Amino acid sequence: MKKTFTLIELLVVIAIIAILASMLLPALNQARGRAHTATCSGNLKQLGSGAAQYAADYDDFLVADFVDDTTDLYAWQTNLAPYVGLSGTREEMKFRIRDYTSVFTCSTHFGEHRSNIAHRTYARSAYAGEITKNNRSSNYRKKLSTISRPSGMMHFIDGFWVESFSGFNKVLAYTQVPDNVHNNNVNICWIDGHVTLHNRNAIPGSVGENEQKGGVYGRTFWFGKAPSGE
Repeated sequence: MKKTFTLIELLVVIAIIAILASMLLPALNQARGRAHTATCSGNLKQLGSGAAQYAADYDDFLVADFVDDTTDLYAWQTNLAPYVGLSGTREEMKFRIRDYTSVFTCSTHFGEHRSNIAHRTYARSAYAGEITKNNRSSNYRKKLSTISRPSGMMHFIDGFWVESFSGFNKVLAYTQVPDNVHNNNVNICWIDGHVTLHNRNAIPGSVGENEQKGGVYGRTFWFGKAPSGE
């Protein structure tokens, strides 16, 4: 004679499955988060490698923030695009970066803010391209040889969302803090090309006057300057 489950037995089985699922889901979410963080790190490594190739082609200069148009929201990304696998005219690459997932997209960050320009999620150090001095020249930028601590100066980083234009800011300055992307951490590609996961609360802010942004650590992080006496 075939045994059939009673209603109570079915409810017990369902309850057990629900308990197991509640135990497994956090682990699965953590694993998914680690995978996204690793993918983001790989993207930034590719940007760092592309930036090194750009500098080799342009007499040691870091990739320019602007070319001729200082209103171009995709300036440094479009300048770097040919060195990270994108091709086409400048306009074609700009729209490719804007409208599609690419090496310029962190999948975690993109998932939080979807819009027609949310595919470009990474920011670049405002002091690597010296956009604060664009009144001198729209092509103004740093040379690698002027940075005494390339392993300690931030170059590319998880960016932050700007509600006013429904997109991600393209640069990060010392008065700004990146979004909480990877469980209160952000990925950083340093000027020398290595990538680390960094606690966003440990990023030096505005402390003191002029270039004293967070003391010695801040001067290195933002400007690549070694402590005096080295």
